[in-house]
Amino acid sequence: NRDNHHILGAELAEGFLAEDGFEQEFIDKVKKCIINHRGSVLNEKLSIEEVCVADADAMSHLDSVVELICWRAYLGEDIMTVNDFVKNKIKKSYAKMSKDTQALVKEKYDSIMSVLF
Repeated sequence: NRDNHHILGAELAEGFLAEDGFEQEFIDKVKKCIINHRGSVLNEKLSIEEVCVADADAMSHLDSVVELICWRAYLGEDIMTVNDFVKNKIKKSYAKMSKDTQALVKEKYDSIMSVLF
């Protein structure tokens, strides 16, 4: 479920980690990282681990441009709608990254944005 995958993911992780015998304190940290990874949900990221997971999630979108295009085309969207969706997704993903990560991926981001219209 795209609307609450961060919550469902945290619940699933808790179950798996508890089954494997991890301590509740660790499980709670993992759950918080999963819940706060989502850029469209304005949760403050307090720990370095939360920032890392959120940045990794956002960075993955820069490596999935072709998949994003194919997915939206598969849904039957016209090329301009697909382009607008992907361009906005990449912009939002870049904006949610920490400043350090933005600097790391700026060249890739600029390259992607130069081919979208």
